[in-house]
Amino acid sequence: MSRHRIVKVKCPKCGNKVSASIWDSVNVDLDPDEKPKVLDGTFFQVTCQDCHFVSNLNYPCLYHDMVNRIMVQYVLNVDEAQECMEMYDDIQRKFDNRLDVYRIRIVLSQRELLEKVRIFDAGYDDVLLIVLAKHI
Repeated sequence: MSRHRIVKVKCPKCGNKVSASIWDSVNVDLDPDEKPKVLDGTFFQVTCQDCHFVSNLNYPCLYHDMVNRIMVQYVLNVDEAQECMEMYDDIQRKFDNRLDVYRIRIVLSQRELLEKVRIFDAGYDDVLLIVLAKHI
């Protein structure tokens, strides 16, 4: 399930109020128009209707791809990451490890979210890439 809401944010350039979509969770199978935005880096951007300034919004979001069984949780800090790890552990226990079929990752930046999605879309294993990168 995808969950998003429209909020008003202040344009950092002209100060006018701008309507922006904030996604708490985006399921790219249910909302396929959002995946290209994740891949091209515009998913977190908002453009001011008045001055056309493009700014980046910073908020936590769950990226969910049901077909490829991927969940990437973007959080803003280490404390939120710890809370997410505990939450996923609780879910695993409650549902008899049904999430084992998913590749679940928690990331601390939008750049890491993009990187994980691109790695998984290319059919690679991100853990293997990290290990290989350390040996190069």
